[in-house]
Amino acid sequence: MSFAVCVLALAAFVRTENRQGDRALVPLDLFRNGVFSAAMMATAAMTFGMYGVLFLLPLAWQSGGIYSATQSGIALMPSALLFFLISPLSGHLQSKWGQRIVCTAGLALIATGLLTIGVSAMHLHGSLATEIGLALTGIGMGIATGPLTGAAVAAVSAARSGTAASLINVARMIGATLSIAVLGTVSELCGGNMQGLRAAMLTAGIIQLIVAALTWKRMQSAQ
Repeated sequence: MSFAVCVLALAAFVRTENRQGDRALVPLDLFRNGVFSAAMMATAAMTFGMYGVLFLLPLAWQSGGIYSATQSGIALMPSALLFFLISPLSGHLQSKWGQRIVCTAGLALIATGLLTIGVSAMHLHGSLATEIGLALTGIGMGIATGPLTGAAVAAVSAARSGTAASLINVARMIGATLSIAVLGTVSELCGGNMQGLRAAMLTAGIIQLIVAALTWKRMQSAQ
């Protein structure tokens, strides 16, 4: 019921915004810009994968009696720390390799990290592979976050730069919200705990790879 209401509300919102033209809160013509739409899609996919890890991995650790809540937080630190360290370098990497390569590479690294966690899910206790997967997701986030926002803002006129930046934040929230709902459901349908984690992470990794390929294709016009 709630899902049906959301679909109807979204349809009504799109119809209303389409009628408003240039006065719209969310100008729909922005999404006809390939680079902007690619940045939106990639940003949503990025948080879709990351929030899935942050939500499901500690639950699997704790429900399996592997780590306590505090230990789970410590075990997640490689991802956050590498994101913190890599993010300031993303501008330099973009200048050197280009927007298209950096954004796509960031998504591909996140995908690799998610798939690594998924494959190693049945060996979570002291699993080096799981920590490597977390590290890869943090590096990917650090590389891609800034350039994706920059791509979205640069793809539109100066008058709409604020709108573009706001919509990127909306994309982040959409990805995070869908992640908990979709990947949480996948995990439960596949038995929860380690089996469910494996299914959810493999699903998220495959989605991330698909979006990385689409981002590479759609950002071609930015080169």
